[in-house]
Amino acid sequence: MARRDTESIIQRSDRRESMPFQGKQTDTCCFLFLDKSAGKTRPGLTWKELTWLRDKVKIIFLGDSITDADHNLYPGNSGDPCLGDGYVRQIADILRMRMPGRTDIRNGGHDGFTVQGLLRMLEYDCLSRRPDVVSILIGSNDAAVCMSTGRTPEEICFAEYYRALLGRIQQETEARLVCMGPFIFPQPLEYSRWIPVIQEIEETERKIAAEHRALFIPLHNLLNREAERSGYQRLTADGIHLTREGAEIVARAWIQETDRAGMFI
Repeated sequence: MARRDTESIIQRSDRRESMPFQGKQTDTCCFLFLDKSAGKTRPGLTWKELTWLRDKVKIIFLGDSITDADHNLYPGNSGDPCLGDGYVRQIADILRMRMPGRTDIRNGGHDGFTVQGLLRMLEYDCLSRRPDVVSILIGSNDAAVCMSTGRTPEEICFAEYYRALLGRIQQETEARLVCMGPFIFPQPLEYSRWIPVIQEIEETERKIAAEHRALFIPLHNLLNREAERSGYQRLTADGIHLTREGAEIVARAWIQETDRAGMFI
């Protein structure tokens, strides 16, 4: 954003005096405005305006193989890192059309990861990159651990790890959080036994997301309703991973909910 654009934003906060504000996001020009009539200090710029004062909006997607979508097989380059062939790529395509040259999108998905794996790699994949938005889709492999060991999500400390993940991101960055719930399809039939565990993990994530004022997007019912309508084979090849059409549903939900939250519009 050019300097004159920044000044025009500041001028829109009429009848307020500006003063510099030092915060964590030191590379963003931040201001507080003193509203004399109210006798108190309050923000003069929206979160979106503050973010757009930087060269690009940094968005990082964290997750397991559903997020990964083979992006690690093709490393890409620093100018245009590979985003895989899943929902991350589809979201990126939409945002790049809306905001040409204004996005820096990274795929931090890892095949086989549980929430503990995300915590182990958090510094490298996320914190060191100082993101503006962090999107998280995790829980399917945690459910697999429960199903293979006979333990519950509580016994594998899922809530503790998930709360630690969100808490650390909020403590060490200024990023907005987007949390998506896990999902499973009851075809093959063996996965129907996973559904109660997936739903328990989803509810846990919903509650913890609310604690952190994060946007939460439930996917299990959304995807299964569409699968019942159009056929499971159109959305998933194996009951866990998404086809391109399945990924499109996730991408559409992500865009719809972040738009509703006013993140990019």
